[in-house]
Amino acid sequence: MGPNLFRYATTELSQDAFICWLLAWADKQWAWQDEGLNMLGLALVNMMLEMDGRPPVAVPVSVTVHRQLMRADIVAEVGDDIVILIEDKVNAGLNGDQLVRYRKRMADKFKGKHMVLVFLKTGDQSSYDEVTKAGYHLVLRQEVLQMLRSGKDRVSNSIYPDFLDNLEGREARVESYATSPVSVWTAEWDPWIGFYKRLQRDLSDGVQWDYVPNASGGFLGAWWHFKAWKDPITEIEHDVYVQIEQGPIVLQDRSQSARGGQGSATRSLAHTVNRSGTCDGS
Repeated sequence: MGPNLFRYATTELSQDAFICWLLAWADKQWAWQDEGLNMLGLALVNMMLEMDGRPPVAVPVSVTVHRQLMRADIVAEVGDDIVILIEDKVNAGLNGDQLVRYRKRMADKFKGKHMVLVFLKTGDQSSYDEVTKAGYHLVLRQEVLQMLRSGKDRVSNSIYPDFLDNLEGREARVESYATSPVSVWTAEWDPWIGFYKRLQRDLSDGVQWDYVPNASGGFLGAWWHFKAWKDPITEIEHDVYVQIEQGPIVLQDRSQSARGGQGSATRSLAHTVNRSGTCDGS
């Protein structure tokens, strides 16, 4: 296998182009030219319809694809009565209320047609609450991989395996936290993302993670276990939590009273924990 196209085409526009290209292959006019790609394009369409509770499309079917229609990433008209609106992301987050704005624009443009709203992301983020609140279905990297893998034995076009291999590589890097020593992934983001996602699955007290900027270049941090705590020495209330700073695990204090005195508050908390017998002080 030669150089991978998507090692160099890394932007969201490149991913937009691939998704548009695959959706376009679902159109009935291309079934005779490459049946494998036509079936894979239909698999993508049907995956999104299934998430919306709709049956698979009856083939042959017409699929008309628009890119950047009224600033929406991808819009696909399927048959006579279905419109799929896709907000496509690699790593970026949302920009204000863009999901609501695009939904309203498409509803106005395609009056009388059923709208299927999809948020497709091949990177990762800590929370998708804002997405689901806006009424969009989540198509994440795992779903995209599962759909693309179904075409491995019947698609020979070179663009398809390049995209699949690139996405498989991203998934492997994210999951590498489970098999590689921490010392190997200290300076990498993807293994930390995988580890933080595991914490979100395994812990019940609201783990969040994101990039934290600072003068040293920032880090990918995670934080959880927010608790109110009164310093028994000063009797000052503190709002403390646990934070991982892409390596070290630290106690943080986000309360107003911590300004200028977070170090002493943390030392006092550690002293209290040590006296309670829950920590050996090492």
